[in-house]
Amino acid sequence: MHCFRAFTILFCIVCLPGPVVPGQGRVVEIASQGKDLKRTASRLRIGVEQLKNARDALQEATDLARHSLEPSVFSQLPQGWIRLNRAKSPSVLEDLFGWLRVSVRNAPDAQAYQRGSSAARSLLSSLATLDSERAAALWRQWPDPPASLGDSAREIKEQIDKQFAEQLLMQSGGDNAEEALAMMKEQASRRLDYSRNARLAAQLNQSGKKAEALRMVDQSIAAFQQQNADPRSISSYFGFVRCVRRNWRKPQ
Repeated sequence: MHCFRAFTILFCIVCLPGPVVPGQGRVVEIASQGKDLKRTASRLRIGVEQLKNARDALQEATDLARHSLEPSVFSQLPQGWIRLNRAKSPSVLEDLFGWLRVSVRNAPDAQAYQRGSSAARSLLSSLATLDSERAAALWRQWPDPPASLGDSAREIKEQIDKQFAEQLLMQSGGDNAEEALAMMKEQASRRLDYSRNARLAAQLNQSGKKAEALRMVDQSIAAFQQQNADPRSISSYFGFVRCVRRNWRKPQ
């Protein structure tokens, strides 16, 4: 019920009208309104009172979201805050992330842990558009699943770690990519993943860190030679080789 109401509120916010048709409304100049409120209303081409109502509705949706771990709600909340109250959005997103972090520490099953982790990733992916370093630092605080949930939950954590690091790297567009690369290198040191290592090597090379990239390739080759290969690892390694060949040119 809480989730449905929050989703309904967010849908209404998303459907706020675009530019106001002349004669149908204007930004009301009220001395008591802050500059940010009037500036945001002007940018969205809505009235100040309409913006205030939208912000109140967004706050209600945010409060209701605390009763749910539904990723679809948390994927829409951040964009609502960034759109309607950009100045306040970082603190709100961090606060929600903190609540999620506490809630998953005692997750009853792997599905609950996955829902909470996916919701947290959505929050920080949006925060990364404002402050990528802060988003990466917060994600490092995300807890491992309770040991009682077994290997499946640990695999969920590793997969979401990977998704977040790669998304952060893509969002950086080559700028401020250090945090994402550092996260991917941490993951590579914990568990061998040939496809991830190939992508990381390519990104390092494109970032001008050719020596590190070559070291990553050499380490992956050496690891494959030393392990007892099974069909899955062989297939993954061939994908690694193809990716390296596709992204690297032979020296002239």
